[in-house]
Amino acid sequence: MDETQWDIKEVKRLKKKQLVQYNLLMLLIFVLFGYLVENNKEFVLNVFFAVFFWWITAIMLYTLNTGKPIGTKTSRRLQEFDRDRL
Repeated sequence: MDETQWDIKEVKRLKKKQLVQYNLLMLLIFVLFGYLVENNKEFVLNVFFAVFFWWITAIMLYTLNTGKPIGTKTSRRLQEFDRDRL
């Protein structure tokens, strides 16, 4: 898609939607972190973070190798926009 074909209002709406999604995810992780620390579950906390970081790494490697982004429809669309803008 040519960059002049992108609807900037739609892209702004999608970026706001993605920001809200990321903020909710971070809030959930923060609450889970606080719960696990409060209940002295360090092992579970370490396992959670290890799985979380391996999951992120796997997604990044898949995207780098195939060029196909993984994620919600919003995130894939925004990645297309960012790729076109660069």
